[in-house]
Amino acid sequence: MLDDRKEKSHYKVTGTLIVRNTAFNITGQILPGIIGIIAMPFVIRGLGTEAFGILSLAWLVVGYFALFELGMGKATTKFAGEYIGQKKYDELQGLVWTSLAMQIFLGILAGAFLTAISPFLAHKVFKISPLLVEDAINVFRLLSISLPVIMSTTTLQGLLEAGQRFDLVNKITIPANSLNFAIPLFCVLLNINLISIVFFLVLSRCAVFFVFLIISIRVFPLLKGNFIDLKKVKVLFGFGGWVAISNVLIPLLSYLERFLIAALLSAKALAYYTPPYEIISRIPIIPSSLTRVLYPIFSGYSVTNENKKIEALALRSLKYILIIMIPLSMLLITFAGDILYFWLGDEFAKQSTFLFQILVAAVFLNCLAQIPFILLYGLGRPDIKAKFDMLEVPLFLGLSYGFITHLGLNGAAISKFIIALVDTLLLFWAAKKIGAFSISFNSNNGILKKLMFGMVIAFLSVILCLFINNFIIRIAVIAFYLGFYILGIWCYVMDDIDKSIVYRFVAKVH
Repeated sequence: MLDDRKEKSHYKVTGTLIVRNTAFNITGQILPGIIGIIAMPFVIRGLGTEAFGILSLAWLVVGYFALFELGMGKATTKFAGEYIGQKKYDELQGLVWTSLAMQIFLGILAGAFLTAISPFLAHKVFKISPLLVEDAINVFRLLSISLPVIMSTTTLQGLLEAGQRFDLVNKITIPANSLNFAIPLFCVLLNINLISIVFFLVLSRCAVFFVFLIISIRVFPLLKGNFIDLKKVKVLFGFGGWVAISNVLIPLLSYLERFLIAALLSAKALAYYTPPYEIISRIPIIPSSLTRVLYPIFSGYSVTNENKKIEALALRSLKYILIIMIPLSMLLITFAGDILYFWLGDEFAKQSTFLFQILVAAVFLNCLAQIPFILLYGLGRPDIKAKFDMLEVPLFLGLSYGFITHLGLNGAAISKFIIALVDTLLLFWAAKKIGAFSISFNSNNGILKKLMFGMVIAFLSVILCLFINNFIIRIAVIAFYLGFYILGIWCYVMDDIDKSIVYRFVAKVH
């Protein structure tokens, strides 16, 4: 607990803390996904395909309208991390209540706009059968009520993350995100209609907000004094505005090539592209779970001028991501055809194996880029990422159009890889330029050089397996590599700090 006199929430950054909180975040993303996989077939059958489509569409619309929060959640985490790093706890009060007030105001504006355009969306934008148009309008309008609550929740979640209370965040978000699937499931089992399902979903989001509010006040009792600091408005908007630009552009970088596939090729061609992309796009939950923990730590270090700690933590985190992603990427590339064959059938294996492999390489780069990306945010430079995004969107549009026109689906995957490579190189260059950290293969005891050697061996193993048709022999080759890789990582890459973290974590698990 933290109050005006005591400073107990000033956490000490340790490897165990980072590993524990990263594990919380990974669990928090995986468990609701499992519940969704189990619940979705029952919900689809219970509601009917089109009614379920409206529900899915509503989730998508709310997700995009939540962009109206203009990066306030990220800004709150950034500055709360700074104040905790400097032990300026009194500043938290004005920051949090000002951010909440702004979120509520922006949420009301977003909700009013969504309410106003709901008939237009239902009648003109989306192809909805006449029998369900009124239901769609009512669904959009109901969800518009939840926007102030959903947007305000990001402020409170950002505050708890700044205080490294990811245990509490995930204890709330795991059941909250699970309710997105559980509520529709229970409702269809009780023959409750779509409008009622959405009503209960809105109630659940309100309940989540109040749980976050109560927990935040318990962790930070100084919040009991309501105090809005108008000086914080400029500070929050100055940071959050650039975040908002990236929040608008990053989805374009995620979905643009799929729209072009549908427009330039066909909807059937898109069907061969989407499933591989959807499964591969889940891989970054590992580095993203780590960077959520690092973000407030980097923010705190940035104002106390602990540049050596920033660089050491960034390099160590990059090392961990490489250790995990090298063998995982190798396995996915090697067995891409087998995965598609057993999952979706022979036709998908024939059409999508190569693009699956290229997309894995693109996601590998995206995972590495998350370290310099979160560094820029933690050091207060979201403008750099936003400017890169403004450059990359038209570049990606041109690349996708050209490659899809000439190479079809494989061209879409190649354009994705190229833009991922450009983004990664730009982010590492920017991190070095502002003095955050630089990669030298001869520094840090040669760790990165050793990891690159592991990557080269992995690449050669993949090439070898591509010429081996026998599934059992390929497994044997990969098993030999993995044994060699794990032994090499333990003996030559992981230092005493890394090993002590592993020992302590394993001991706690047992």
